[in-house]
Amino acid sequence: MKTITSHPPPIALTIAGSDPSGGAGIQSDLMTFASLGIHGLSAISCTTAQVPGSVIDINPVSPDHLTAQIDLLLDTYPVAAIKTGMLFKASLLKTVLACLERNDCPAPLIVDPVMNASSGDALLEESAIDFFRDSFLARASLFTPNIDEASILLDGIDVTAANLDQCAVDLYSRYTVPVLLKGGHLDTADAIDVLVTEKGLQHFRAPFVKGVAPHGTGCAYSAAITACIANGYSLEQSVSRAKQYITAAIANCQHWEDGRQTLNHQVAPGLTPDCDTQS
Repeated sequence: MKTITSHPPPIALTIAGSDPSGGAGIQSDLMTFASLGIHGLSAISCTTAQVPGSVIDINPVSPDHLTAQIDLLLDTYPVAAIKTGMLFKASLLKTVLACLERNDCPAPLIVDPVMNASSGDALLEESAIDFFRDSFLARASLFTPNIDEASILLDGIDVTAANLDQCAVDLYSRYTVPVLLKGGHLDTADAIDVLVTEKGLQHFRAPFVKGVAPHGTGCAYSAAITACIANGYSLEQSVSRAKQYITAAIANCQHWEDGRQTLNHQVAPGLTPDCDTQS
């Protein structure tokens, strides 16, 4: 039998919680990575009992166990990009930072500031928020808050369509880290996201998909950005391509008989042209 050889795919690592329904968290991240040609590694921060719309239990792993996972993966694989999702406790946030420093890890870090589930359940302890804001974000290459998370990070400011740009600029000014403020929860004709970096401000827009609200869009969007960065694209290109990915996954979401909706990771677009961008 002829042996087929090929170059191995790039590698990305997700450090996040497990969603047994497959709609968000580690499971969604790995599906996104695979759809975009990335070999996915995962370090589980928490196990949960959840389905779309309901989180009934969260069980954080010990810092030692999370350390063992991350250290082993970083020692074994050439990780090209990393994303974090739900970390839940300050001790786990500190563990991630310590692991990256100890392993002298140069990989870009994409931080999805998972603070609350779409059901409203808290996914980051109140006692961890200050450390997240004051220390964890400083290590990020990009963080990707939705409007509710941005409000928390801006001390309660109400983020609206009218002040979306200014809030994105304020986040960048406050945390001095590139930020992608996601406007998908706003009632607008287009789903508009605002990227602010040292180069300035850019808009990424796609038609708002009405009538659907699948679970885990934030997880998949940040995972898609991470995958594109691992594939060698610039930050701006990665956001643009990830925007295409998440728009297609939402538009073609799977509908279950009980009314729940799940992202469809089988419809990843070719990602040849970039999405609409506007300086």
